[in-house]
Amino acid sequence: MRAAVVAGLVLLGAWTALPAVTDALAAAPESGRRSERLDLNSATLEEIESLPIPRELAESIYDAREFQGYFETFYDLTRVEGMTPEWMQVLAPLVATLAPPRRDEALERYDASFRQVERFLSDEGASEELAEEYLDLLRQPRDINDMSLYELQSLQNITPIDAVAIVKARARMGGIEGSRQLRGVDGLSFWGYRNLRDYVVYEAPASDWKLHGDVQMLSYDTPYSRGGDEQDIFANAFLNDAADRLTSANPAVLTKLRLRLGRDLKAGILTFRDVAEEDFDETIKGFVHWKPPWRGDYRVDNVVVGNYRVAFGQGLVMDNTDFFLPRKTGYGFNKRPATLQGDVGRSDAFALRGAAVEFTAGRFHGTGFVSFDEKDAVMNPDGPDADNEPDSINRRIVMTPRLEQEVLDGDNGTFSGSIRRDAFEETVVGGNLKYELWPGTYFGVTGYEAQTDKPIVPDVNILFNAAGLDRLQARDSELFADYDSREIGDFRRVVGAEFQTVVDNVAVQGEYAKLDSNPDGNVLTDAAPEAWLVNAYLQYDNLGFLALYRDYDLGFDNPYARGFSNDTRYEQTLLGDPFRLNNELLAFLAANTPQMKPERGFFFSTRYRISRKLTITGLDYDQWTRVADGQDMRRWTLRAEYQPIWPLRFRIRQRFSSRGEEVLGDVRRFKSWDTRLEARLRLSGFDELRFLYSATNTQFVARPRLSEGATSPDTGFGQGASPGQALQAQFRHNVNEDLMVTFSSLVYDGFLWNFEDNEFVLLDGSGFRNWMLVRSRLSDRMLLRFKVTTDRLFTKSSVLFGRSSVTGDDVRGLETAFRVQLDYTF
Repeated sequence: MRAAVVAGLVLLGAWTALPAVTDALAAAPESGRRSERLDLNSATLEEIESLPIPRELAESIYDAREFQGYFETFYDLTRVEGMTPEWMQVLAPLVATLAPPRRDEALERYDASFRQVERFLSDEGASEELAEEYLDLLRQPRDINDMSLYELQSLQNITPIDAVAIVKARARMGGIEGSRQLRGVDGLSFWGYRNLRDYVVYEAPASDWKLHGDVQMLSYDTPYSRGGDEQDIFANAFLNDAADRLTSANPAVLTKLRLRLGRDLKAGILTFRDVAEEDFDETIKGFVHWKPPWRGDYRVDNVVVGNYRVAFGQGLVMDNTDFFLPRKTGYGFNKRPATLQGDVGRSDAFALRGAAVEFTAGRFHGTGFVSFDEKDAVMNPDGPDADNEPDSINRRIVMTPRLEQEVLDGDNGTFSGSIRRDAFEETVVGGNLKYELWPGTYFGVTGYEAQTDKPIVPDVNILFNAAGLDRLQARDSELFADYDSREIGDFRRVVGAEFQTVVDNVAVQGEYAKLDSNPDGNVLTDAAPEAWLVNAYLQYDNLGFLALYRDYDLGFDNPYARGFSNDTRYEQTLLGDPFRLNNELLAFLAANTPQMKPERGFFFSTRYRISRKLTITGLDYDQWTRVADGQDMRRWTLRAEYQPIWPLRFRIRQRFSSRGEEVLGDVRRFKSWDTRLEARLRLSGFDELRFLYSATNTQFVARPRLSEGATSPDTGFGQGASPGQALQAQFRHNVNEDLMVTFSSLVYDGFLWNFEDNEFVLLDGSGFRNWMLVRSRLSDRMLLRFKVTTDRLFTKSSVLFGRSSVTGDDVRGLETAFRVQLDYTF
């Protein structure tokens, strides 16, 4: 009887465990199915020591797994110190290397995307805010079989040619079932496949109607730049107490929550306080995004209520971001979203808040939107209205930081108080409609009207003091060509048309935009200010070539335009000299206005993989005219990578730019060189050692007021250069897959742009800069990044802050900054 009971219990246990055992056997490789084999990827040190091998070798196996990573195959044991062929033969029948348990997929994907962002930030002119927008796009995997042409084209490094190839392959094969099939898509470049594979899935995620999401918390006290324009403007805001304000300013605090309910419903909220701002919710944004599940030729694709992000064509009519990216081509990392998205980025001045809908009706694809919000502006002192507010708007302004009104009003008695927070109400109504002729070929129209509760009167006289008004020249013509709404009404209207066609391995795109400025005529027929751009891209598997031409009128003052441009609208104007302004904070106009500058010229860019060892990652040439004064400008850049052996890479970046080479009498002529040499050495366990050498030099022509002495007609004084050099060493060590540390040391003299992990920095001055980053996976769902930076600026005896100075023996000493970021998914 006792034996029968025991036998029954054994059979019952085996019966209940059978499904789990079957699943485990199906998932496990053949080498790991026998219970006598020890899995080296999960075994404890004591279990490994129980194997018939020396204890020292057992410890080496354990250390190799913990500090270099899991063993993918049995033959990875050859990397273990002390391993011999004889011991391999002993272990072969005793051990297995099973796949480690999968971690949280969303966090793994988000962590991997930081490597992509590092590549993005390595481009000159990139910004952390744009990188953050890119990370938000990559946060969620999307089913490649359910993505529209426009969604595919929104992904970084996916060209229209790649997107069309995927759309055609899906239609031909009935769907793409895996990465191997994706790689075999005819017409999809290797570069496109490599950048796409980690951010898509091949079947729709299960609609379990469970609540998922992620939380990001970020805090830092990094200055806007070390010695840059924005830091100077901030300092000038406080004059004599500038040094105290800089050192005691509030740190930045960002909190972002994104929620997903099933596959179709998403929501997000952001609160952000920048460095030196007062309130934790200085910027607050949120949205609810519904993607209806019904598919077909006639459908609603996306509905967003709250804050949303829209961009169309080449960005000439609408692209609502606060941040300017030089030479934004729409290729590579320089993308703009082509579909409607909820917005929890840091943009505030040009954020849209209201409702928007995106739809498909056969061959038509459209987006409509409406927004209601209050915007900051420079106001004209033309007499207060009933609410004791100025009557008219001079210009919109983007403040970094967004200062309190009492500071803007000049509580120290030095400012005119012309900058106002929430100065006017803006109502924006607009839309875009495209008609697709065949996959990848379409044309469309875009337009918006922004109504304001006050007229727009761009009076230059209130911007500058008397000395500044005397200094205005032809290069400042943008200031006199800004939009004036007095005759047409309290609104601004912009319309445009766009097109794209893809034929084999060639893509051609273009957009035309026009600003309505005539009260009596038709915007489509009148000689109103206009802008247009056309580009063509040729793609082979190892070669890409882009040609672009743009032509923007001086009077095309569209605040939401973010087309291809080298400079922002007010850059290189007198607004960049705070001491020439009535209110030094007006220099924010030159530093932060994200509109494109009126330009006319050609741009060419190519990427060519010569061999597995040598790649020209970028060869750019740009020649254009600054429309304001007809000044000629040139810029060329070469980026190349040489990899003689797998662990070692050498990179070079060489840039040359010039202004006014053909205008010998222009005292603002210059030539500039920028050389960056980099070596990267991959060590065991994906550790990395990096060295960077940077050299810059800007040469100016002689200034007659400086070079003509009393006794000599030409002393040569004033014909100088502005050299800069920097040397950096950086070491990254992966302690194990859960812990990574990075150390960096940099010495610099002059101007330098650089990237540090996922942070873009600008340096200007002389000093030592050291930083340490710790990235730790606290759990399967939580990731911590902590960075500490010290800047030892070389001693100066006097530092000028606007109209005041701080003197002393060592007024520029040690500066320390921190940055901590926590990401959690659920």
